[in-house]
Amino acid sequence: MEGILKPVEQAATDSIHRLASNDTYALLGSSPNGLAASDAAERLRAYGKNVISEKKEKPVILILLANFISMMAILLWIGGVIAFFAGMPELAFAIWMVNIINGVFSFWQEFRAIKATEALKKMLSSYVRVVRGGAEQQILAEDLVPGDVMIVTEGDKISADARLLTCMDLQVNQSTLTGESNPVRKTSEAVLREGLGRSEIPNLIFAGTSVSSGNGKAIVVSTGMETMFGKIANLTQSMKEAPSPLQKELDLLTKQVSVMAVSLGVAFFLVSVFIDPAPERCTKLKVNQSGIMTQRSGINAKESIHGGADHHQATGDRGFMRVGQDNRGGSAAKRYHGTNLLSVA
Repeated sequence: MEGILKPVEQAATDSIHRLASNDTYALLGSSPNGLAASDAAERLRAYGKNVISEKKEKPVILILLANFISMMAILLWIGGVIAFFAGMPELAFAIWMVNIINGVFSFWQEFRAIKATEALKKMLSSYVRVVRGGAEQQILAEDLVPGDVMIVTEGDKISADARLLTCMDLQVNQSTLTGESNPVRKTSEAVLREGLGRSEIPNLIFAGTSVSSGNGKAIVVSTGMETMFGKIANLTQSMKEAPSPLQKELDLLTKQVSVMAVSLGVAFFLVSVFIDPAPERCTKLKVNQSGIMTQRSGINAKESIHGGADHHQATGDRGFMRVGQDNRGGSAAKRYHGTNLLSVA
């Protein structure tokens, strides 16, 4: 029952714009003198407060953190860590900053959507003038109930959906509902024309709109979340943002890149462990072998030179080349029968 009319009354109020002004009192159980105080209190308990209710949202801190643990964000965090330990801190900090900026921007968009309901609430008036028990009085807008006779004048914010009873040159700004900035002229006469949208019916005024000029008197039909304004607020709160085709493609690409990167990393690790277990030892062995071969070549060359010298000395050749050192203590070169020979010290 909270915030709505009884089923029989609700069906009737869908066509309340077709009734003459005086007939609306009987439909809503009211009178030109308004509701009695006891009747208003009873209806307030039955229908509830005339307020825009809010759905419980996730804590802001969880919404913020959610923007930093998506698949793409996790991949960027890992990429930054790898770059840092690979000796590229500038690249690591650049990746992390991109991730942080993207997360903060996404959070800000979500936060603004959460605050939309609060912005809608500010469009409603805090107080309203009504006729109760034959006397005009000012009450809290949240205490309005169906059947209350409400008085509106220029500059007022309308607090509930209502059917006009009387009006004088009344124009209402309905931009919050229709987006049309031009004021709409209203009437208290019955409207029998077919094919009109609810917001186009000229003898109805709606919560969240404001009076641009004129004045009038109306009987409240709907309050709280059952007003057109409340239904818009409900849609705003229940709306879920579906990922765009581009976001879906990026999410799929991120998963594929992550799987490929992890697979290649595991493959290279297995190769390094099981296929080539000691690459450094093999390299050292090759270097040592090369050094041994070089030493052997030097010894053979030295033996060949000395052996040749001994042969010529034995034959008494005057062209014998004497092996020695030069003044610098290094190898000495001598000429033998017109040929330059190198002596290894």
